[in-house]
Amino acid sequence: MHRFKACWTLLAALVLLPGAALAGGVQREQVPGFSNISLRGGVMASPRGAALVGFDYQLPAMESLQGFEPRFDLDIILKANLGGINTLVPATLSLIKYVPATEAYTPYWGGGVGAVLGGSAKFDAKLILGFELSRTLAVEANYHLTTEKNLLTAAARLKF
Repeated sequence: MHRFKACWTLLAALVLLPGAALAGGVQREQVPGFSNISLRGGVMASPRGAALVGFDYQLPAMESLQGFEPRFDLDIILKANLGGINTLVPATLSLIKYVPATEAYTPYWGGGVGAVLGGSAKFDAKLILGFELSRTLAVEANYHLTTEKNLLTAAARLKF
């Protein structure tokens, strides 16, 4: 029951936060086409180690999101070995908030909802924390709250 409560809390936050007046957001230039795609590579660190590959697509910004940028994420976790399933595929629609940049990096945070595919589909709510190190390279951690086991992943993002 505790996991369901956390998932519903995150879902409510994703619905309510974009409508709130949040100061300090960074307006980023959106370029249509492949420039909004990032390839991802990394690891699932918890509940056990596994390799991760995937991509994300930064959707064109919408005015009503007040500083949040929508993004579709698809990861493939290889050799996950969770409940007899070797390959997991988390697919989420996320909202990302970029904060003012420092000289070295641009931090961002957000959350998303979707499903973890592989075997029977499971509800997935995801928390995101990342840092853009340059125009083409970012690092990111994701915490997936699912109806079964929670997942912690870390990935490098190579942006095109």
